[in-house]
Amino acid sequence: MSAGHQDLVVRGQVAQPSGPMFGKDGSLSDIRVGILTVETLDEEARDRVAIAAAAGLDFVGSTDHVCFQGGYGVDGLTTVATYAGLHPTIGLYVGVYQLPLRHPVAVARQVATL
Repeated sequence: MSAGHQDLVVRGQVAQPSGPMFGKDGSLSDIRVGILTVETLDEEARDRVAIAAAAGLDFVGSTDHVCFQGGYGVDGLTTVATYAGLHPTIGLYVGVYQLPLRHPVAVARQVATL
């Protein structure tokens, strides 16, 4: 058991912490910390990614939203592809990608290109 963790007692036995946030040895080394941006791509995107990387965050990500009225929305794959070009090593994530709202052939081509 690593230092800083409290022992879990189950029926008189000490149990290893488990679950998606614990490593195999009970450590918290698998936790990733980052930010999800809700902004659209603009001239400040480079600054957001640079600040996140300088702060030691593990990833930047984007939300994904399709809006049929007014043509507004954020394409998460396009946003993280842009972020990939702004910083060479920071991790990239897309929030829940709304695949049913898009044509599957267009998405397949987009993912293959990335």
